[in-house]
Amino acid sequence: MNNLYFIRLIAKAFEQPDIKTALKEAFNQIELLGQTPQYKQGYLRFQRFMAEVKQISETEDFLNAMVHDLSVQLATGLFEAVEDEKKAALELINSRPLWREEYAMLCEDSEKAESFIEEINVIMEKDGNILCCFPVEDKSVTRHIHNIKPGNYTVKLDTGRIIWEDRLTERDLLWVYAYPEQGLRLAADTGESIALKTRDIQLLDGDITVEVYPGIESGRIELKLRGMHHA
Repeated sequence: MNNLYFIRLIAKAFEQPDIKTALKEAFNQIELLGQTPQYKQGYLRFQRFMAEVKQISETEDFLNAMVHDLSVQLATGLFEAVEDEKKAALELINSRPLWREEYAMLCEDSEKAESFIEEINVIMEKDGNILCCFPVEDKSVTRHIHNIKPGNYTVKLDTGRIIWEDRLTERDLLWVYAYPEQGLRLAADTGESIALKTRDIQLLDGDITVEVYPGIESGRIELKLRGMHHA
């Protein structure tokens, strides 16, 4: 049956010890035979056959990638959807053993990772010296840092990641330079700054806020950290 000659050659290749090499040789032979008149019609069928195989393979690759992405989101708690959508995603994952096994492994890895998460600390430095250090918590916290003088300031995580760095000047920290038109009489009797900011810096989409207030002899910083489970 010359019209289906390629099936015999492909089947024979799968019987060989080195299937990959045997398939390459079979395809070469199919190509050569397809140039002859008696196998021309069969070669056209082979081309249509390979096009269908390619389409099925690409569809399968896309489906596997989609299910893998769903599995990662569900296992790590990043899947944001209504309960019915979550149920449908789980049903899809459980419809094939390989997908189900991968999801189970991802859930196990995620649980292990959560149990080993170390406490993350936020650090503020002036000219390389630590002014304060406090952990990231579930609830929102505010740290008041007094006696702030001009210098280079940095907010970073104890992992080494720098979130913000800048120089604070007398214009930022001293009332007489920040608000010369209002006079010192408006400053607090204790020398603390009153509720007029010179800087309001939002970091990490508002998760961390640096507020700078001027004073008579020095300034004050309010470092605000929004909790991890904020609404």
